[in-house]
Amino acid sequence: MDELVHHCLRELSFDGDLGCNVSRLREFIVGFYTSQYDHTQLVDDAFCAFVWSIVVQQPSVRVGTLPPGSISEVYIAPQTSAKRKAAAKGEELIAGVPPSLELVEDARHKHLQDLKREYGDNLRIAVDPGTSFAAITGSHIKPPKLSPMVYSALQLITRGREDGITTVELGRKTNYDQKTCFYLIKQLVELSLIIKARRGGVGNHICIHKYFVQRSPLWQQIQDEEARNGEAMVTGERADTDEEVTGQDRSSQILFDPIDSRHLSSLPLVKNRIIKLLKGSRTHIHQSNNLLMTIGFVHPTKTDRRFFQTRLRELIQQGVIERVLVPSSKMRDRTIKCIRLVTSDNQLSEGSVVVRQDVDEDEKVVGHNEVRANLTIHKQVSNSLEEAGPSGLTLNDICISLGNFDKRTIELLLTRASNSRPPAHLLDLGTLDLMETFGRERRHRYFTLAAYKCVMASEQLQDTITSVIDVDLSRVGDFAILDPKHFYTTTAKLHSYQDSFKDITSAKGKKRKRDEEGSNEEESEPPPKPKRGRPCKTPALTIVSTTPSHSLRPSKRSRTNGGGKSRSNINISSLRRENELFKVIENMGGIANMHSKDIYEAHTALLDTMSQAKEPTSAPVGTRLDKRTAESTLKNLENRGRIKMLRTSLIAPSGVSRPACLVYLPDTPQDKVNAFLCQVEEVQSIEAKSVLRKKAEEARTQREQEIRGAIKETQQGPPITPTASVKKKGKVKEETEASRRPRFHWTQEFDELARDASAIIRARCRASRLDLSAFDQVFPTVPRNSVRQRITHLRDNTSEDTYMKRLEDQWYTIWLQYRGTPHLPDEDPNSSSNFNLINHIEFLRKHVDKNALRVGFVECEAPSKLAISVQELHKFYEVGEDVVPAPAWDFMWGTTVEEGREKQFRSQAFTKEPDSMYEGTKNQKVQLAEAALKMVFGTPSELYDPDSATRLLHSAGDQCVSVARSNLLHQGVLSKLVRDPRQPKPGRMLKISDANLNCLGGPFPRGLFQDAISLEDIAVERVVDEMEWPLIPSEGDIVTLLQLVSEDQVDFTVDLSQSRAARQMIDWNSKRADDEDIETSIRLRFSRTFVVGPGGNQDQSPESPVEPDSNTLGQGIHGTTLDGKEAACTLKTEVGVINCSACIDTAFAIFTSSLSQSDRDLARRILDSAHRLRETGLNKAECLGLECGVGGHILWLVHRMTLTSPPILFWTYFNAPILVAANYCGAWTVAVSDGPLTLVTPRRWLDLRGCRLDDTWGAAQQAVVSVVFLHPGISQAELQWRLRMVYDRQEIIDLLSSLQEENVLECQTDACVETIQSLPGWLKTLDDEETVFWFIAKNHHWYQI
Repeated sequence: MDELVHHCLRELSFDGDLGCNVSRLREFIVGFYTSQYDHTQLVDDAFCAFVWSIVVQQPSVRVGTLPPGSISEVYIAPQTSAKRKAAAKGEELIAGVPPSLELVEDARHKHLQDLKREYGDNLRIAVDPGTSFAAITGSHIKPPKLSPMVYSALQLITRGREDGITTVELGRKTNYDQKTCFYLIKQLVELSLIIKARRGGVGNHICIHKYFVQRSPLWQQIQDEEARNGEAMVTGERADTDEEVTGQDRSSQILFDPIDSRHLSSLPLVKNRIIKLLKGSRTHIHQSNNLLMTIGFVHPTKTDRRFFQTRLRELIQQGVIERVLVPSSKMRDRTIKCIRLVTSDNQLSEGSVVVRQDVDEDEKVVGHNEVRANLTIHKQVSNSLEEAGPSGLTLNDICISLGNFDKRTIELLLTRASNSRPPAHLLDLGTLDLMETFGRERRHRYFTLAAYKCVMASEQLQDTITSVIDVDLSRVGDFAILDPKHFYTTTAKLHSYQDSFKDITSAKGKKRKRDEEGSNEEESEPPPKPKRGRPCKTPALTIVSTTPSHSLRPSKRSRTNGGGKSRSNINISSLRRENELFKVIENMGGIANMHSKDIYEAHTALLDTMSQAKEPTSAPVGTRLDKRTAESTLKNLENRGRIKMLRTSLIAPSGVSRPACLVYLPDTPQDKVNAFLCQVEEVQSIEAKSVLRKKAEEARTQREQEIRGAIKETQQGPPITPTASVKKKGKVKEETEASRRPRFHWTQEFDELARDASAIIRARCRASRLDLSAFDQVFPTVPRNSVRQRITHLRDNTSEDTYMKRLEDQWYTIWLQYRGTPHLPDEDPNSSSNFNLINHIEFLRKHVDKNALRVGFVECEAPSKLAISVQELHKFYEVGEDVVPAPAWDFMWGTTVEEGREKQFRSQAFTKEPDSMYEGTKNQKVQLAEAALKMVFGTPSELYDPDSATRLLHSAGDQCVSVARSNLLHQGVLSKLVRDPRQPKPGRMLKISDANLNCLGGPFPRGLFQDAISLEDIAVERVVDEMEWPLIPSEGDIVTLLQLVSEDQVDFTVDLSQSRAARQMIDWNSKRADDEDIETSIRLRFSRTFVVGPGGNQDQSPESPVEPDSNTLGQGIHGTTLDGKEAACTLKTEVGVINCSACIDTAFAIFTSSLSQSDRDLARRILDSAHRLRETGLNKAECLGLECGVGGHILWLVHRMTLTSPPILFWTYFNAPILVAANYCGAWTVAVSDGPLTLVTPRRWLDLRGCRLDDTWGAAQQAVVSVVFLHPGISQAELQWRLRMVYDRQEIIDLLSSLQEENVLECQTDACVETIQSLPGWLKTLDDEETVFWFIAKNHHWYQI
């Protein structure tokens, strides 16, 4: 109840100072119990009244009515501009006090129903403003940015809860203009109180309070899916319907969780889903039609679809996807618009083309994208055209380059510029308006005159419509030519010229007579009256001039008349198409048939070739020329004399006359034309025969279908003819009786058939989506939906529904028993449509007693007898146990949200036994090959040798290496090295994946250890006695400081003098505060005594060699194994594992010479047992069985035998520790050299020579120490599980042994025998790694590695 009351108070606080209607209290209660999955409550009037009686008793709750005249949900603060306007008018805007509820007296002691009857809908409940302010802002302190207007907007946003409020709706509710709303939202975003997300619509955004974003399941789902980075929320799979794109069988496709318009506000979410969809699609291509619904959007509106297209354009700009045109597999010469995932190794399928991004003009930005204030618009347009050069600019290009300037204004300027030419010295800057066709769009493209001449010359286009190409540009760049008559010599002539305009104005429309020279007009002008004031300045230069000509007077603004130049009719796309078809004719031998498809296919191929060569084309890539356009273009070529056309008709063998049109070059000989004409006639004859044969086949097929239809009609009624009606706007659709589809007549037999078929189909689809396509087998002429509706109608009867459920259950039992047997053949039981439904129905009617099901008789199964023991349980049942995916308490370290960690901590029980991280056994030879592959691909390029790598992998087994390569690729350890397939190069085709390399050093970066050691060196070596702590230290510095502080080796001095001095000046006003005023100076003084950790453990050093006498030396031959094969010998190599029998015999003799007789005999038994089992080796039980006494002693002796030089025994531990004699180590090693033979156990930190890579070795040590530091007391099993993707079990044990020897780590086990305590931690319990726990060693700093 306390939680419910707290929830109601919080919801009341979110409704603002004026609260809400009391009826919303029920909504608060229902919402609370909806989120409580572990508790249910009947919310009725009595319970709501009870909760009301508790809530109104809270001190912060108020009950009252709205003040008169209050129409808004919250108090809307007056806009600052309203105050300013009122002051300008001399009025005074009264800044009223925020309204509050008119409290109801003694409301806490009245019943809720009584208050409703008395006050009706005016009754409201709220909390005091302070409580509401604290709940909405999260603090009692008012930030300076939170002005009354900002707080009003925040209250409206908060009332929207998880749905928020749009910017348009916010302006409508507050009556603020959108600029003001933008400013208010910006302030709230900077205060981290709301988030602002895009949504559909022009310039529309949605604002949501952060409280609901962090707690709403919807927004949490959006944020979780964003955090997955490419892993979208999916619920299953469904069939891919893009058959027209793929041209192959249906493939599985991802089925996404449903989303709505709010999800589109997250671009990462949309990006993740599209990438997931494309990765699951064949060739990473998917049809763009209905793509929004494919990724989970249900019932999108037009606004949603437009906004989704905006999101797609953003992804195209980011280089994530691209638009492509893919040939259709259903219709020839048709392409499908698709999107494709952009990857470096993804190649386009044959026939597919990429659509250039500049198709969308809205996304193209040319030149400067802002309007310059110091330059006229005319000049900026001219500069843009000049900079564009031969490519020219469209109207959209120019407007976008000028900051999305008004298109109508720019178009007017361009029209005027194209209708008038500049003077001769600026003639190259003249504007030319051309038309072009881009797909189905016809648009204007503007050029400068110089650029147009360049285009025409470079592309060899022929312009016969205008004479612009012949314009002389020889005087471009010279000085302007001016008429001396345009200058005046005396002030009197200037005044006379100016006064002439005055006379024109005073004439009031009357015409004045003037001669061509204007001299009479000058003489008739009276002398000007003397003007008062300062006389005009005389011209600085004496310029010889004649009297001004009235022809120079500016005329009134008029529309463009016929004398001016109208818009150009030149279509540059048409000119380019003429050249393209001319090239096609040349490439086809100078002659072609226009009525054949060859010329059209050749033109499409030419467009592709020119586009790849970056040459301008007449249409986008993939465009197919239509017949009408081709005829018009070829006719223009004929009119210009570039080609000739011969129109004729050919008589086919069937007697039908077929038209033919030959196009050929003018210089083509007549003999070649005649020969080509005969060839065309022959081809048409062959095609006519083929057509006749095809029509005969179609007629025969149609006759067979008519016969089958007649047979089916006798069974199920007349066939259904599809209705082909065309809807036209403004016309009434007319249907005839023949075009209407007749209604199927359902009988009792057909109803029974539908029941049986439905039971069979529903039983098959219990584990998948219901698929009704199998109905076509028994109802071929009835639509599936009609059958479905009939079954639904039958199920409306309760008894019928019960019977059909029993029938389905009974059939499901029989089907599971007999499916796939000779009695009931079923090749694909998992398919919902690929089966013989008729056979299944016959089997059902033969083996199911329907009358018994109708009367309710159901066979009861015999009661099952419970097992009396565990043995019987395992004998008669299959026991399934869930594999533990992670340790039970792993959420304490892996959960990022504190609230989730607390909730899971409450529900998690303490475990008595440690978690078992056992993941099953793998083939040990395959694991050896995996280690070898990581060793090969981990070798740096400068040390890599292909021959050495081939030899090493061959020694691991070719078949095992193949399996291991597939495993590592599937696990993400390896990835393909992206190369250009057109330029094959020798070398590695795979590499260690970037994700795996990033995990090489563990959870902490490499620089952390370096910075930590550097700071500790400064402290230990006393480089400085005192240092100032930086404001932004590195992570390594913080690590060292925490370590030294925990050891009480650091003293702090905090200087507050600067902040104290600034306190008086700031006077609690944060706007006056600077960063330096609130920052404190912290200085560190290191202690003079430091605890230095001890060195490495010397007990684990290899056995010191002892000079043997002549009687103890081995008698074998050096360089051979016990089987007589070549071996690695100490006389030839000093690297790797030795399996030379003579060297091992010598080492054993030296080792046993210092042992007692009992230990010598025990060592001999151990070695003989290992020799007897060869490479299989001894496990722990077999090893301990060789000694009758305490098992710890034999482990101690075995450990010493593994430390001899060379080792007599060695451990291999892929799945379980196995003790193998060194003579048979060849099966557990790889060869790194043949001359001499050198064997090594594959490790990730070894290169192809068997030498250690110090960087990789250091990173591996840091990874182990980091995990132990983050999980103190971690078991050895869990440690291996956490690093399983980077290091295998052998590598982990080698690292633990090395770190224990260096006294970096220490382990604790249950073993108490003294000999066991001296062994390495991993060796104390060989097969029980859950009981070995690792810690950072005492008096050792964990980052010192």
